[in-house]
Amino acid sequence: MSATTAYSRIEALGSCLPAAVQTTPQLAALVPGLGEVDIEKITGITERRVYDPEPASGEDSFGMALSAARDALESSRYRAADLDIVISASITRFKDGSRFTFEPSFAAMLAKELGAASAIHFDVSMPAPE
Repeated sequence: MSATTAYSRIEALGSCLPAAVQTTPQLAALVPGLGEVDIEKITGITERRVYDPEPASGEDSFGMALSAARDALESSRYRAADLDIVISASITRFKDGSRFTFEPSFAAMLAKELGAASAIHFDVSMPAPE
């Protein structure tokens, strides 16, 4: 009996960012009592992306994960039907705007939406802080 070795590798990466940009001064203006503290100088962060909570925008957790997965597939030589596994590793689980989703798993929903019917799927989630 001969031993076989299986290897895994990342074929492609995809990304998705919300369209709206919020600068650090804009964010600081929303924080009462902050005064003249220069948050940008302290953190080095000049801007961040802010999602649109409207379901039609597709900028909830699920919509952005789906868009990033499709982006990765566009850069890949494989199709969704060729995928062996779909893993969702997210600290948020929002779908349809701001509706928090417990079940089914994001990975299951992503695999179905992508057309990865034979892929195994699972979520990796962060535990809640104590």
